[in-house]
Amino acid sequence: MDSTYEDWRRGAEDMERKLRQLGTTARRVPIDVDALVAWCRTQHKAVDANARAEYVNEIMRKGNPP
Repeated sequence: MDSTYEDWRRGAEDMERKLRQLGTTARRVPIDVDALVAWCRTQHKAVDANARAEYVNEIMRKGNPP
């Protein structure tokens, strides 16, 4: 994960721009950090960018975006 929120935000906005250029739309999904950490514990995963992406994918698959 990024060192600061600002670093993460910059990277996320860059990715959104790249996706728009490719004709794809990104959807922002707010994450409850406590819920992410709890999910990582139950899945035996480190709290990192890969786990965060997997967590968001699961939320979206279930149709329960916050």
